[in-house]
Amino acid sequence: MKSLQENSLLSLKTLKEEKLRKFRSQAETFRLHLDERERILKQDIENYELQLLEQLKAEMSAAEQNCHAELRELYNQGHYSQISNRISNISNETEKLGNALSRGLSRIGLDKKGVDADKFIELMEQHAP
Repeated sequence: MKSLQENSLLSLKTLKEEKLRKFRSQAETFRLHLDERERILKQDIENYELQLLEQLKAEMSAAEQNCHAELRELYNQGHYSQISNRISNISNETEKLGNALSRGLSRIGLDKKGVDADKFIELMEQHAP
């Protein structure tokens, strides 16, 4: 009887080890499959980003035709931060000029919302230094 129990116990241990080996093998297979999927997805994302970048460059090149020569040159040389700085400077300068225009219109009794373009030019010529 003891021998039968020992054989049963040995058989159960063997079965347990076999199942554990099979489980570990499956886990490794799944891990390798998951790693491969992750690598493929990362590559797909990288390809998609490159595709979007190419589309953006094409759009920017098309818009480049209406761009100031200085900005076009910076773009062609890849100096994107300088373009951003230049655009910021242009925006600031435009805002300053708009404020100066408002002050000038106020001095002659007008506001910039209700000014006819021809009347505006005539008045600016009359009041120009």
